Amino acid sequence: MLHALTNTELCTVKRKKSMNQAAGYRHASEGTDPVTGLLNRTALEHDLRLEIHRAVRYCFPLSVIIVSIDGYDEISRDYGSDIACNILRKTGQMLRNSVRKVDMVYRYSNTKFVLVLPHTDKDSSSITAERILGRIRRHIFSSGGEGHKISLHASAGIAEMKVDDDPATILFLAEKALRRTSTDGGRPVSSSSGTP
Repeated sequence: MLHALTNTELCTVKRKKSMNQAAGYRHASEGTDPVTGLLNRTALEHDLRLEIHRAVRYCFPLSVIIVSIDGYDEISRDYGSDIACNILRKTGQMLRNSVRKVDMVYRYSNTKFVLVLPHTDKDSSSITAERILGRIRRHIFSSGGEGHKISLHASAGIAEMKVDDDPATILFLAEKALRRTSTDGGRPVSSSSGTP
């Protein structure tokens, strides 16, 4: 037997749907970085936990790349915060456009971005990181009306998930690899192996 909804019931259903959508939008904005439009660190922690669970459950590799813009503070000081924010926005777009649809890109901190790459081992993520860093190096950023051309350099640290890793561990290992880029004779990409 079919039951027709009264106007009151229909309005209640629509209101609940609207409230759920508003809650979803509010949640989405809480997970988005206002400068780049990318997902933020809060979303990263949530999503990375889910991706690790999937990778363990279905036995596929998972890698994390942390990309750091070198010399960002000097750019901000020399050209101003508006230009520095524009560079962050453009860099975020370049990162998003440089990976597959299944990969996720997050703004991690002031000068760092995190890429989460499901179904990707350390060797493949190293190739991805090299390609991305080359793209950043080749791109010339404009300083707006002043006509200055700004080129960036970036570094990357890579970690591949081990079975017992949690989000904090894999991010720590990628950070450790990133720090090693400055001690590896200027090599822009470093991968972490082993335990924290």
